[in-house]
Amino acid sequence: MLLLISGVSAQDKKCNYKNFWFKADYKNLRHAEKEKNRYAGILKSKNVNDTLLAKAYNITGLYYDFSGNQDSAIICFKKALALLKKYPAKKIAPMVNLATEYNIMGSFDTSLKWSNKAFELNDKYGNDIYKAHIYHAIAAAYLYKDDIEKATDNILKGIKILKKKNDNCYLGLFKVTLAGTYLQSNNYGFAADLLEEYLAKNKDDKENKVYIVATINYTENLIELDQINKANTLLVNIIPYAQKSGDKEIEAVIYAKLAYIEDLKGNTKKSLNHYQKAYQLLSQKKSKYSMLIISNYIGVLNEAKKYNEAIKIITEFRNSPAYLKSYARERYEYERTIAELYMANKNWKESSDAYKRAMLLCDTLRMLDYSKKLNEMQAKFQTEFQREKNMALATHNESLIKKVETEKRLMLMYIFASIALIILILLLLRGYWLKNRLQHEELKSIETEKKFLKQQNILEQELSSSQKQVIEEKQREATSMALQMANYYDNLHSVIDKLDNTSFTELSDVKKELKLLTRQKDYWKEFEVRFKNANPDFESKLLSSFPMLTKNDIQFCSLLKLNLSYKEIASLLQISYESAVTKRYRIKKKIGMNDEDDFEKLLMEF
Repeated sequence: MLLLISGVSAQDKKCNYKNFWFKADYKNLRHAEKEKNRYAGILKSKNVNDTLLAKAYNITGLYYDFSGNQDSAIICFKKALALLKKYPAKKIAPMVNLATEYNIMGSFDTSLKWSNKAFELNDKYGNDIYKAHIYHAIAAAYLYKDDIEKATDNILKGIKILKKKNDNCYLGLFKVTLAGTYLQSNNYGFAADLLEEYLAKNKDDKENKVYIVATINYTENLIELDQINKANTLLVNIIPYAQKSGDKEIEAVIYAKLAYIEDLKGNTKKSLNHYQKAYQLLSQKKSKYSMLIISNYIGVLNEAKKYNEAIKIITEFRNSPAYLKSYARERYEYERTIAELYMANKNWKESSDAYKRAMLLCDTLRMLDYSKKLNEMQAKFQTEFQREKNMALATHNESLIKKVETEKRLMLMYIFASIALIILILLLLRGYWLKNRLQHEELKSIETEKKFLKQQNILEQELSSSQKQVIEEKQREATSMALQMANYYDNLHSVIDKLDNTSFTELSDVKKELKLLTRQKDYWKEFEVRFKNANPDFESKLLSSFPMLTKNDIQFCSLLKLNLSYKEIASLLQISYESAVTKRYRIKKKIGMNDEDDFEKLLMEF
């Protein structure tokens, strides 16, 4: 599931923005770039008021945010805060923007820290609209952390403030984020209703980033509700607006969703084309959506058995910022996917390594869940402890209370130390057990691979032996054919010689018939067919190595390869014994070879 949370506002045409301090005051990248260019001269000026210079840095930071350069955006926001030391009320907006940036980068605890700082300042100097923006930043952080309850609670607080103030400028944005909480909790019907209402009201504002995000999240609900054709149409129609906005991250998410739809339809080729586009758009691999998109991409490549392409992507992505900054649950799914890929490719070592990493991440997830429960238990315990402490204050004097507190602290320290020691021992035992189990599985995998290779080697030997027997059989057929030809020509010439010695006229007729017979019977063609069946590459390899050889030379070499004698060759070619010897000598001279053994070895190799 690819859930997007936008930090920009669906701007109502009636809104009259005065300051552009918040990210929510901008429609898209082009809008942010326009404002950045307006304030570019201020950054170069020397005699400028601190608040104006801070605003210039803040607006520049928002431009970097829209262009996907979060590190530069954070630097600009912090410069703005440094210039606003004397103006605490104006520090709230840069703090909210910082919280938004850390959300994008996956640093959710840091995001919440800046949101809390903004809250403290807003209680002293801010206003309700600013407070609503802070609630939105907090809700986004909890939504990314999968804490749906807290996310929903905070976004509803923000919506309540906006409704009370009758402010419709940011209400659309907040409702889109609220729909995201319902989508994350699998309440697809209600989420779809919220997004459908927003899209209907803002259909003339398709270039706005919130509209694009709302469309993408709406299609997520449609996919879950089995309306994939409608989802596909909406995504295709929104692509030009996403491209025009200049946000490659959003465009990549659209193509990833189109790829997912094509994969559901069974159109693997189209799915891979869309994933490739998404992968290219995420070239810097910094996006928080990279991990899930690339995991799905690798999964489809695995199904299509395009293992080399998948392994190339895995190698490129392993050390990317997105992988290093992703949270444990995403890395677990990623490692599990690539383990399946390597297993399908029979790369047992890499598959085993990936499964090891997945198991470690699985343990990390369990520990995180345990830590959460432990914190809840500690919170309850601390509440009970405080209640007991208050009762003790009412019945005991100050010295007795200090003594009791000291004893309780010591007891708690002993308890926590004991629990920590027990947990450490259990983890060490579990680690030792997992290590032994993995080693055992690895040995089994290696043994299986050895057996497989041994069987494969036996099969290859049997195949090679079978092929050798077939070639030898064809060679014997060609040799037999050549000997039959030699015998045939010997018999014919013997008849002709006898007829030449007679004076009978009728025998000359027999002679003519026999000569005609020798011309009609084309044994050479039949011989060539059989020889080529046995030695399909002989002629082409010989000509490739020695292009000066003639067709007659090739024919002569073919007979030599069959180990025929000079006498048999002379009979076949209707030449003298001496001519056959001379022919062999000339061929050797042509190819620049003198040694007889080398010449025979050469013919056998071709």
